[in-house]
This record gives sequence, structure tokens and C-alpha cells, in this order.
Amino acid sequence: MNEILPGVFHWSAFHPNIRQLVHSHYWAPGKTVTDPLLPEDADAVLEELRERGVDQIVLSNRHHWRDSSRLRESFPDVPVLTSDKGLYEFTDDDDRDVEPFGYGSLVATGMRALEYGAICEDDAALWIDTEGGALLFADGLLRLDGELAFVPDFLLGDPEPDKKNLRDGLRRLMDEAEFDNLLFAHGDPLIGGGRQALEAFLAKPADQQSLTEF
Repeated sequence: MNEILPGVFHWSAFHPNIRQLVHSHYWAPGKTVTDPLLPEDADAVLEELRERGVDQIVLSNRHHWRDSSRLRESFPDVPVLTSDKGLYEFTDDDDRDVEPFGYGSLVATGMRALEYGAICEDDAALWIDTEGGALLFADGLLRLDGELAFVPDFLLGDPEPDKKNLRDGLRRLMDEAEFDNLLFAHGDPLIGGGRQALEAFLAKPADQQSLTEF
């Protein structure tokens, strides 16, 4: 775990299903882990989390359960929070019990869930009250090889309307939140210049905003 902003810690781990590095964060003032995937040698991460304390796990969308069950072995009874728009993923027969949050609500001290939901209703953006402000994206915006991008068209239900919704959602978030840093479930953090990078990304031609493969 590395502290990348005051109170914001980051680590990455290889996801065997999608065969890519994915990214997890810990927000110390709220004692909150987001989208946890533990590295192969998890001892150092778990030890630091034990030292700092974990009060809850927050999923930026319903697909990011990842290692929440494994993390709860070290932190019994810690709740897992997910958007109320994605509760259908978790059935009565599912042992992954979750608690819902609504958009606009504080999910932890200094962390607010904002509506993005352009790919699916529960695809949230989490605003974090750190130095300069930070937005954490689930799947609606990626950063790979240093570049911002949307997912490839084949991962969208209806690519052109979906990408318009993605762009409209980003503009809305820029109006709603003050931030200079971008964090991602898929991609390295962008520390400083995040708003300018997002403005430059939105100014690109639409056909240059999506990955061709993932």
C-alpha cells in the first residue's frame, strides 16, 4: 500500500479472470476499503489494514466484490456497501451479504457516492475529500497506459448511445464535484491535473475515446 494522497492509499493486484491488473484503495479517515483485490502475497497489505482499521468495504459497482469475502475473514462483521441500484446481483441464496447506499449519500467520512451509471445503473463515482479532491471510477472510465478511455464497444450494450451517456455523465460529475485527482478500479491513479485531463479527454473526437481491446 502506498499513500498517493493525504489519507488515500493504493495497491494493485492481478485479476485472474480478466487477466489484468486491477486497483484497490483505502481511505484512512473513513477506514474504508474500495473494490478490494488482495495481491498474491497479501500479508503486508493485511497487516497495514489491521494497524489502520477497517470499518467497511465499499464497492464502486456490483461486479467488484473481488476479495471482499477474504478480507472479511480478517475483519469479521465489516459491512460491504454497494449501490441500491445493483442489489439484484445479491440474492437470498447468495452468501455475499451487502448493505445498500443511495447516490448523494456519505458512504464514509469524507466519501460520497455520486451517480454516474452510464454503463449500468450501479456504476458509481466516489468523491473523496482529500487534498484537491478525488473521483474514483468503477468501470465507466479507465486509465490504461497513461491514457483515459472508455471500455471497448463490444462491452457496451448499445455503443453509440452508451458512449453519449458516458460523456454526459462525466460532464455532470465535473459540475457536481471539485477534484484534481482521478482514481480508478481499472488503471493507475492520476494525481494532479485530473480535471484538465478529463476536459482534454472530452474534447477528443468520439471515435478516439474508446479502447479497441481490453
